[in-house]
Amino acid sequence: MRDELEHLFDPDFIEQKGVVLLATEKQNFDPYLTWFDDLSELELFLNHIHILDFFQNDAESEEHPFYDESSGDFKFAWETVQTLVPVWAEKLTIKFPDYQFKIIGTKYDNPIIRFCRLRSPEPPEYQKHDDKVVIIT
Repeated sequence: MRDELEHLFDPDFIEQKGVVLLATEKQNFDPYLTWFDDLSELELFLNHIHILDFFQNDAESEEHPFYDESSGDFKFAWETVQTLVPVWAEKLTIKFPDYQFKIIGTKYDNPIIRFCRLRSPEPPEYQKHDDKVVIIT
């Protein structure tokens, strides 16, 4: 595992003004409140992590789609996202047992993990596709 990613495997989460955030992303988000229709959309924006941004990689390209999916680093980043989604789901459920969350990992562009608190109940589910992983707690 790359050292730059280690903290993502044991993240801490906080709640600030009713918004659940990665503790490392704690910030004044008031300017963003007018950008989104609800707090879940705001959380998805604030809590998204581009895995390839954490280390030097050979996946970046100057041409669209801007990432080489055949690169070893891209594959590593996608595998990392797939591993992190259930880890974050468990950590969020333990820290906030009264809340329901959606944790999403996406492959294309730059492998990303993100999450939000669900403010309307949805049935628990786990979906895994070639390009996306979703867990609803």
